[in-house]
Amino acid sequence: MKPTKKILYFLSFFSLIIYIFGFLFSYDYLISDLSSKVNRFSSIRSIAEYGLMYISFLVFCVFLYKNKYTKIFSFILLFLVSINSFISYCCYFVYGSGFNIGMAVSVLDSNIAEAMNMVTSYIAPLCIALVMLGINIILVIKCSKYLTNKYLKLFSIIWIVLPGIFLLKHHFIGAKGGSPMVKNTFYHFRDFKGAYELQKRMNGVKDNVVNYTYKKSHEGIENLIVLIGESGRRQNMSLYGYSRNTTPEQLKEKENMYIFKDANSPAGITNLSIPLTMSLIEPDHFENDFEKMSDNVINLANNYGYNTTWLSTQNNIKGVTEIASFSKNKMWINGYDVEILPQLKETLQKKGKKLILLHINGSHPNPCLRYPDNETYFNEDNEFDCYDNSIHYTDRLIGQIFKELKGKNAALVYFTDHGLKQNDGKLIHTDSKESTKVPFYVWFARKEQQNSYNFTKPTDKPVSIMYLYPLVMNLIGLDEVKLDKIEENKYLRLNHSSVLYKDLND
Repeated sequence: MKPTKKILYFLSFFSLIIYIFGFLFSYDYLISDLSSKVNRFSSIRSIAEYGLMYISFLVFCVFLYKNKYTKIFSFILLFLVSINSFISYCCYFVYGSGFNIGMAVSVLDSNIAEAMNMVTSYIAPLCIALVMLGINIILVIKCSKYLTNKYLKLFSIIWIVLPGIFLLKHHFIGAKGGSPMVKNTFYHFRDFKGAYELQKRMNGVKDNVVNYTYKKSHEGIENLIVLIGESGRRQNMSLYGYSRNTTPEQLKEKENMYIFKDANSPAGITNLSIPLTMSLIEPDHFENDFEKMSDNVINLANNYGYNTTWLSTQNNIKGVTEIASFSKNKMWINGYDVEILPQLKETLQKKGKKLILLHINGSHPNPCLRYPDNETYFNEDNEFDCYDNSIHYTDRLIGQIFKELKGKNAALVYFTDHGLKQNDGKLIHTDSKESTKVPFYVWFARKEQQNSYNFTKPTDKPVSIMYLYPLVMNLIGLDEVKLDKIEENKYLRLNHSSVLYKDLND
């Protein structure tokens, strides 16, 4: 082997290492999974897939360079992949976490001066990115003399073909963990795409200014956590009488809860239910009064002295991200739902009053993909095994939150956006009373705090989770308002027509 080729192999390997480490810094849960016997293979496979796509990408750039008309595109792609890795290393060295949509929004909001100040502050990541760019330029130029095999041309399009295969797999099979990790050589593209879409939505809703005139009636809770579950049926929670012990951690704390025994969601899908629950938008005028979404619990808390934070393991969802945009701090987190805990702990350490909203994947279909294999608790060949395991896994997360808040001036509000209906052995989204029966409770970190808050809705009467808005008002020190949509208990169908909940099919 000629010395030049040996050097090229070494440079290729070195470039690959820089890329893979940047990738792992962005999806750091894969690193911890490497030490787990159960999840190790999945992590190794992901690393191998990204490595394969990256090498294919470099070969593709070589063939672009060989043509005088496409040579410039080769350098553009090399520059972009270096920027991609630069972002990963910046986030790791500065924030100790992966890049996310919230950070992408900040980047898009920055002006040129701010961007230059940020870049010059990150000398180490910048050096790594420049080294990567320099190595790749050398590789492309030198390898253009050697790569002539027609089969290599087929190999060079792997980085384009594989993302399409992964997308089809996610669409028809599902993605293990939380929000799907869209496998693409430019793995931060999804964050910027989501951030751009989020900005467009934010601009419309946030243009509507809300003037709050509510008067403070008491001090309010210092740390308020609102946990928004996904597709969680209370019928499958032992806290509500289910035969399987799916919620042991919540059962232990039942005495410290104000539990609504018959709560229902106002809609059967997330992007309808959460806006209705968290804002003053009404089922009767959902499409025409979209600006009412700006009057939401986050905006409310902002105006009454709370530092607001939105943490999510879900993807961008129309109607949800608009409300999330009102949070002063936002972060979208990759991986299983428990990956949200470190950021929650860090946020709780900050001084002052806080409203922290956690939006998790919960039991989102396919529930078998919502928990790691080593968290399988029910394995009895029962049709509900996977679903009940996802409920149990959420309970484990809630138990950890209880532990973190215990003894503090704190409360946790938990509800799920909607349930699911059982149909021929499957759980489906539909307009029915069965698919709207959801958990809804307030847990207090100090038992004596329960007597400090007099909620207007009793625990033993039917109630819509749209009561969240007045409930949060009470918890942050305001008198509750009476809302017609709650008193009437309206429901918004999938076709956007409204109906009284009592008239909804079972």
